[in-house]
Amino acid sequence: MSHSVSPSDHKDHPVLHVHGTWETVFQGEPRAALEQLLPGYIAPRRWFGSKARTIETAQLIEIIPITSLSYLTLVKISFTAGEPETYVLPLAFVAGEQAEVLRRERPMSVIAVLRTPEAEGVLYDAVWNPRFDAILLEMIGEGKQFTGSNGDVVASATSVFPRLRGDASQTLHPHVLGVEQSNTNMRYGEHLLLKLYRRLEAGVNPDLEIGQFLTERVAFEHIPPVAGAIEYRQRQDPTTGEPITLAILQGFVRNQGDAWYYTLDGLREYFTRMRSMEYAPTAADLPGNRCWS
Repeated sequence: MSHSVSPSDHKDHPVLHVHGTWETVFQGEPRAALEQLLPGYIAPRRWFGSKARTIETAQLIEIIPITSLSYLTLVKISFTAGEPETYVLPLAFVAGEQAEVLRRERPMSVIAVLRTPEAEGVLYDAVWNPRFDAILLEMIGEGKQFTGSNGDVVASATSVFPRLRGDASQTLHPHVLGVEQSNTNMRYGEHLLLKLYRRLEAGVNPDLEIGQFLTERVAFEHIPPVAGAIEYRQRQDPTTGEPITLAILQGFVRNQGDAWYYTLDGLREYFTRMRSMEYAPTAADLPGNRCWS
């Protein structure tokens, strides 16, 4: 037996045991045990769009090493009815004090406690690892490619990347933005914004296709310029298969929020104003209330 699953000593975090290095969680029986845990982790996430559907299984269909401690995985979610969906889930491992900090400060990022013969740590969503986020930016700037079992992750930059990136010797510290919808956004200093798509759709994302055209061909100034992208290219049909957009890098535009929160603020102000108004309704002057003489 190469693994086991046991209740966690840490609230809401199951425990996985492996008898090798932490990466063996992606092999054989440990991988199957991890796949059993993924529905429970993915279903409550804000970026998971099919909350009204019942998950039947989760399957790791691609596992691509990015660093020695982080992987980019694609998870196929099958439901009891309807078509399956594929989601991006970057995974990383950390042990020691850093693991305790994650458990304490970002418990929702932790998928499982992972115990190996060498150490105990946590398997977690790698977007909360600043080094992983910095590598995504490096990938785009250097046009790197990473090889998986069924396809490749390919990063590329547009012609405006150097201008938007600025001085290459300057470190752009990544910051994960708190607002999550169907994607996860990471800001790099005051220069760039990376939009990591969680649910994948076949073909090039329209935001990327249109944004590249307006940035490269038209030089349209009234949109966030596209600085680069990360795509997944399957090897099974390289001639006819379109790349799948994983992430888009854009110029960062300072703002005061988005349209959703603007609308909520407007409604909040309206109802506050209505509650503060003095309004005393009077009884309707109905015929039965009249006095006839």
